[in-house]
Amino acid sequence: MSVIVPFYNRGDDLTDTLDGLSSLVYPNLQVILVDDGSTDNGPDLAGDFVGKFPMAVLIANGLNRGAGASRNHGLTFATGDYVWFADSDDEWSPSILLELASVARRHEADVVICQGMRVDQYGSHRGIVEPFDRGGTLSGSEIRTALLDGKVRGYLWNKLIRRAIIPDNPFPEIDTLEDFCGLIGILSHANSVVQVNRVLYRYIYRADSLTSSTERHLSDFDLLRDVMRTAALEEFRDDSRSLSSLHFDYANWHLLKVRTAVAAFSPSRARTAVRSIASQMRFRHLLRISIPYPWIAIEGVFVKILGGAYPGIWRTARRTRSRVVVLVRRRRR
Repeated sequence: MSVIVPFYNRGDDLTDTLDGLSSLVYPNLQVILVDDGSTDNGPDLAGDFVGKFPMAVLIANGLNRGAGASRNHGLTFATGDYVWFADSDDEWSPSILLELASVARRHEADVVICQGMRVDQYGSHRGIVEPFDRGGTLSGSEIRTALLDGKVRGYLWNKLIRRAIIPDNPFPEIDTLEDFCGLIGILSHANSVVQVNRVLYRYIYRADSLTSSTERHLSDFDLLRDVMRTAALEEFRDDSRSLSSLHFDYANWHLLKVRTAVAAFSPSRARTAVRSIASQMRFRHLLRISIPYPWIAIEGVFVKILGGAYPGIWRTARRTRSRVVVLVRRRRR
């Protein structure tokens, strides 16, 4: 078993992460720490950890190249039959690998997926990640369809993956969503995927995390869309505009680009970006997804109708909501 943990300037959180790694219950566990060009004390902390654990290794990218390049680099050192990719600022059950590996071997699965708890930086629970209706085994084709449908997320940290099905350099060197892009390619080689109805990971959402960064590039979303559209064409050869494909286009491309532009760009640039995105959206597509995915359809209709005015209205509504929340809290006191 190999665990790959990239880190970049996470010195404050890395101590807890290393403690979490040392608490993992699994025999002969290989831990691969990948320093992505850190300029803080993270490499020193990782070096101390490696000195205490014979099966641990510390490698360095030299320059800051991103999580995708770090994971690719770590894979070249992985010797385990299964690989787990953990994030450097989260928490997990000490038994996560023991439980996932037991399921993997019992079912001869290529991938095992557990549930995670989304937690904010103050410790408040924000919902379950991968809220399966039930556990069970899926084929590689079924799990790729589930990714398109949004029923399975593109996270790596709640998935144990057989090393043999991971191609060379699966993760693109982009600022965000590299896990999603890499995972869809990996799953094309999977024959069986097992879901486990157990919360074994705590995904800690932080305002300064990479996935919430306001410096995302919209081109990254376009790359993701190209990857997923290729997957959609492979899964739905007779209908490239399948419901699953449309759900992905709107949930993980059009609307995700809109949210990023509104959060990251200046007002004038956001208006231009949203106007362009809205021009590519179609009411007939939104109508088609409105029954299975009503909230996505509703948000899409607002963007389509408002166009360049959407960012300003969204920001006003957000400010108003914040003021109301503050007033309610004051009155409760």
